[in-house]
Amino acid sequence: MTATPVVAEKWDMPMAYSGSNFHSVTGAEFAKCVTTGTGGEIEIVTHPSGSLFPGAQIKRAIQTGQV
Repeated sequence: MTATPVVAEKWDMPMAYSGSNFHSVTGAEFAKCVTTGTGGEIEIVTHPSGSLFPGAQIKRAIQTGQV
C-alpha cells in the first residue's frame, strides 16, 4: 500500500486593515498557528490593507464564495 501525498489546502483571508494593525497582526499569527497545527495541511494566506477586496466588500465576497 502506498501513501498518497497530501496537498495543502490554501485559504485566502482578506483583511481591511494595514499589515501593522492589531487585527492583521493577530490574523497573521492565527494563520501561522493553523498551518503549524495542521502539519501544513491547511495554509491560510492573509491579505491585509484591502489588497484582495476593499473592507466594505469582504463580507459579500465571503457570502458569494469568492474567498
